[in-house]
Order: sequence, then C-alpha cells, then structure tokens
Amino acid sequence: MKRRSLYSPSAKDKVSKTENDKLFGCCCVSRLPDDIVVNIFSRLTLIEAARTSVVSRRWRYLWTFTANLDFQAPDTIWKIGEEPNEIAIEKKRCMYINWVEKVLELHGGKYINEFRIHFDLGDDQKTNITRWIHTALAKGLETLELHLDLKVDSIQFPLFELPKLRHLTFDVNANNGDSLLDLTRMIKACPFLCKFTLKLISEDSKRKLRQFPNCRHEHLKVVEFIGFIGRPIDLELAFYLLENSPVLEKMIVNPTHPLLIGSYFEFEDVKEKQDARKRAKRLQKRVPQGALLVIL
Repeated sequence: MKRRSLYSPSAKDKVSKTENDKLFGCCCVSRLPDDIVVNIFSRLTLIEAARTSVVSRRWRYLWTFTANLDFQAPDTIWKIGEEPNEIAIEKKRCMYINWVEKVLELHGGKYINEFRIHFDLGDDQKTNITRWIHTALAKGLETLELHLDLKVDSIQFPLFELPKLRHLTFDVNANNGDSLLDLTRMIKACPFLCKFTLKLISEDSKRKLRQFPNCRHEHLKVVEFIGFIGRPIDLELAFYLLENSPVLEKMIVNPTHPLLIGSYFEFEDVKEKQDARKRAKRLQKRVPQGALLVIL
C-alpha cells in the first residue's frame, strides 16, 4: 500500500524529480516516506528538527508533525542566570513563550508523545504553562517533563484525570522550607502512571515532616529521585510514594546534583552525598514487599 504524505504542498512548493536529485544527489534519507522522516525528526530537539525545514520544500513543514516536543533552551538559561538586567531577562522569557506558543499553533500531528519544558519561568507564566500542558494532553501525551524554576505551590495542577500519561518528571528548584507534597495532586491525576521522576535542587534544610495524604497508585512501578538529600522536603514525598504504591518494583535514590549528571563531577563522592545515602536508609523500612530500594 502506498504511503500517504503527511503534508500536501501547493503547486508553488512542489519540487520536480530533477530538482530534488540536484538538491540531494543520492541521499537515501530524502527518498524516505514522510512518516519515517517525521519519526527521525522526533528524536531531535525542536531546534534541530526545525532547521531541517531549509533542506527542501518538501521538508518545510514536516518538522511540525514531530511527536516529541522538547523545548530546550539551555544556552539562554545560563545567560539569564548571568543577566543583571530584569528587562533583558523578561525579553528572553517572552521570546521563549512565543516560541512554545508558535510551535503548538503550527503542530500538525495527531499525537504528542513527549512534552518537555525547560526554562526559567516565573509565577506570571503559570497560566501559559497550564495551557501548554492541556494542549499536549489533548493529543494523547504519555511523557511529561517540566523543568521549571517555580515554587511548587505556584503550579496549576489539572483538576481532571490524565489517563494516558505514563511517565511524569518534575525538575524542581525548591526554596528553603518548601514542601513537594503538592506534587501528589498531579500524581493523583494520572491513574495509569508507571514511572515518576523527581530532579531536585534544594538546600539541605531541617524541619519537621509534614503529614502526607493517602491515595493508592495502582500502576506506579518505578520511582526515581535525583538530587536526593534525605531531608523532609524529599523524605515526605518518598514516604508517600512508598506507602501508596502497592505494585512498586523499584525506587532509585541518587544523591548527585541534577546539574552534574553526565559530567565528570557526577562521580565525585563528596561528604554531602555520603550523608544523603545514610539518610536514604530510612526509606528501607517502608519499602513494599517485593520492591527494591537502589541507593546510588
């Protein structure tokens, strides 16, 4: 059966076989069906995928069908951290927001499998963030990753179920004394969630453990903590997940700072990591029967 083209170009956009051969020569990729090309694009970041639009007229809009929307802007994040001018910072935020809005507007695919936000956004953007998530969820989102420099209680969590979500990741930059228990509202909204990942950047602060709610997560099998410090901020969330996940298979505790993952410093065995590992042993008593606690 002949494969159907995802994008039907106008007469102006059509490229003759001769012209196409001149552009690509013997390049096999240029002759692949559209759906396979889109699958390849889905393995790239959005910036990389969008750059392919200049390769040929046929590819001009194919990147808008990618199923993985990865809004990474790491270079801009570092520049914002060094930027003393608040006006300049706000300008970069607006550019990022406009980028996300435009991509979601142009997105022509039926599905969004992965959706990743990674930027320094403030409380004023929480409405935009919520709208982006809802748009992705409407297209069958399965993996959601939020890298937000927000106080946890500033995130607007959906009040409806997200039945298709299978993997949820939060990258949280928490202030001293914050609680991560508000994240449980998002976890509750995902009845078929299989994996939960937390990447935590927080101070090593002490306070009393807060009471956590009870809500069983019947499908949650893997929980991963990166940047674990073994203090109430992450202990109370870990206790909650251990006591409410009857089919849990594995909890992975990694005391390495999230920003050091993949770098040379990831393997430095500093005192802070040693202390965090000792505190992580408090979790063992609450691990469900048959589940495994892995402390890295």
